Amino acid sequence: MYSLQPKQKNFLETLNPVFVLLFFYTVMIARTTFDSVLPEVFDNLDILLPFIVYFGQRRSVAEGLTLAILSAHFYSLSSSAPVGLFVVHYLVLFFLARGLSYIFYPDRWNTICLALFVLSVVSRLVAWPMAALFEHSLSPAWGGVVMGWFFNTVFGYFIFVAIAILDHVTAKASRINIEMSEGSL
Repeated sequence: MYSLQPKQKNFLETLNPVFVLLFFYTVMIARTTFDSVLPEVFDNLDILLPFIVYFGQRRSVAEGLTLAILSAHFYSLSSSAPVGLFVVHYLVLFFLARGLSYIFYPDRWNTICLALFVLSVVSRLVAWPMAALFEHSLSPAWGGVVMGWFFNTVFGYFIFVAIAILDHVTAKASRINIEMSEGSL
């Protein structure tokens, strides 16, 4: 990676959002494909949550918002929910993840899992007002919720790490590094 020229690194960095969205789309397609085969305990698995947490924690506001809106729109299109329901829901979670990054920055496995767990719990609570806002009967079922929080944390951690590896491979600079270098100017 260090043998690349600066222009090549910039090119890879500009393609990073496209790769991240393709990765999300692949995970979403895999989740829907294997949904009929997976046991019922995986029904509460939220595959978009780790992406939203990552966008809120590790991206600039403009890039994170753009990626959050696009991925939530993809998610919305693959569901039977009204258009915009998941976009609004995950934008709220994006801003909560963003605010959480100023309290603690998830850079180790335990802080990443803590951020995913906290936002998984908050996601369940935010779902009720979002459903009422869209006059939809998407009331979150509380059966199996604890297992859903566990699976969101465990599988979310692996997705979070996979996105971090993708960022490393595509020479994407971390938001913290960018903000620290801008602050020193």
